[in-house]
Amino acid sequence: MGVFVLSGVTAAVVTFAYQCVANGYLGQDYLVLRLVVQIVSCILLCGVAARLIGDGLLRAGVLDNHAAGRAAASGNARSGTAGESRSARTGTPA
Repeated sequence: MGVFVLSGVTAAVVTFAYQCVANGYLGQDYLVLRLVVQIVSCILLCGVAARLIGDGLLRAGVLDNHAAGRAAASGNARSGTAGESRSARTGTPA
């Protein structure tokens, strides 16, 4: 989950830097508040939501033909919480 949160923070900082230049945020009184809200928002959207969606797709069997699904099916998933493949759930070969 750490990589997902790090990607959210990175997205927030880069986007905030761009917006400061493009929209002139540097002179505002609530600059720090704007940065904090953007970081929290990006952590939730990029970090937590991406992880939950990915885990849901893995459990549903959508990723069975991709590297993440094959790793989860063989037990080599890094997270340790990956769902089993569709063929393992239903007992039918892939």
